[in-house]
Amino acid sequence: MRVLVLGAGGIIGQHLREPMFFRKSDDGVSYYGDLTNREDLFVRLMRSTPDAIINLAGENRPDVVERNPGKYRAVNVEVPAFLSAWSQANGCHYVHVSSQAVFGGMPEGFTQSHMVASFLPPYGPDSPRMPVNQYGLQKLQAESEVMSGGKSWTIVRPTFVLGMRPLLIGRENPVEQMLGPVQAIAEGETIAVMRQVCDRWFSVSFAWDVAAKLWEVAMGEPQRCALHVGIPFRTNRHILASYLRPDLNVEAVSHDDFEGLAPRPIDTTYAGAGSFSQIAEGLDRCKAEYEARESK
Repeated sequence: MRVLVLGAGGIIGQHLREPMFFRKSDDGVSYYGDLTNREDLFVRLMRSTPDAIINLAGENRPDVVERNPGKYRAVNVEVPAFLSAWSQANGCHYVHVSSQAVFGGMPEGFTQSHMVASFLPPYGPDSPRMPVNQYGLQKLQAESEVMSGGKSWTIVRPTFVLGMRPLLIGRENPVEQMLGPVQAIAEGETIAVMRQVCDRWFSVSFAWDVAAKLWEVAMGEPQRCALHVGIPFRTNRHILASYLRPDLNVEAVSHDDFEGLAPRPIDTTYAGAGSFSQIAEGLDRCKAEYEARESK
């Protein structure tokens, strides 16, 4: 079985390359290049003749997309639409990787009385989608294009993906940033060294779990629905950083304390039963991998 992985350089894509997953598709293919060049992409698709496509490609930094949404519409919306249509026409299973950003999470200034209950967290795969920033809007538009593109698709929505980069390429993951060196600021007997947002809530997924789920989905038949990957427990950056860095005084701050950031939904927690102990197990693994890497 041939699996074409697009956007394989990101944190999830790097875990897709790990031997325990990669051996499930020994002739899998990764493609690096300008995906927005439609003719080039078409030629490469026809040459590789994949049985399944896992699309991780796109600009996923909300602040970057917010500043110039037109620049990223092609890779975030038009490419998924093209891949979905090509897959439908060529008997290929298109696995589209989306985001919790498609949900509104009770936008700031709204109260529950203002909103229909189904639009509020916790969110299941079929909950109504109402993004609050340009990145979420583009992910919603991409999902809509995929859903209307035939029967050969499955959408997978990871949420706040955490993990260590096996290949040490691309941007640092939030866990790596939290575990990394920080500059201490003396305040009497207290050392405040890290500021983390405490008023935006979400569920957590780990890159290795997402990778395993994507391989499982790609190897199966198209499900023509959205699937959620994440531990359905409500948490935030301050809680995660405080657990990872008990040696530091982690200061709890508001999202609004940082200028120039795109709006973020207040709460995009996934529905289901989960516990922080499940998250702690994943964070402990990240910390052990980080310490092993730093000791080399």
